[in-house]
Amino acid sequence: MRIVLADDHPIVRSGVRTLLERDHQTVKVIAEAATADELHRVLDATPCDLVITDFNMPGGRMSDGLSLLGMLRRKWPDLPVIVLTIVSNPGVLRSIMATGARGLVNKSEALGELPLAVEAVTQGRSTSAPPWSRHCNQRRP
Repeated sequence: MRIVLADDHPIVRSGVRTLLERDHQTVKVIAEAATADELHRVLDATPCDLVITDFNMPGGRMSDGLSLLGMLRRKWPDLPVIVLTIVSNPGVLRSIMATGARGLVNKSEALGELPLAVEAVTQGRSTSAPPWSRHCNQRRP
């Protein structure tokens, strides 16, 4: 499993890489990006099986997370995306999943949630961490 990882915080990228590669010999973070523009350039040059991206990455043309996710879906429609975020607004969470993101993981969740999300997404399932599941599946009134 070749993963491209995007987050504007170097310590988050390092921690996620270590978490994913530590116990999973088939998982390899093959490239990293610190901005949405950099992620776009990396994906143009680097074939991968999965993108894990922060929702809010300042700077660049696509600093809005929904714009970034829309661009990813348009340009790479079959590429699974897992979104890492601290956002908790139910409407925003539904909007994230509506872009076609396959996974949604809260950065404040237990460390084990991300590997579980990667496993689910690679098996063709969509997933969101338990506290958000009800928000993402809930219909608007």
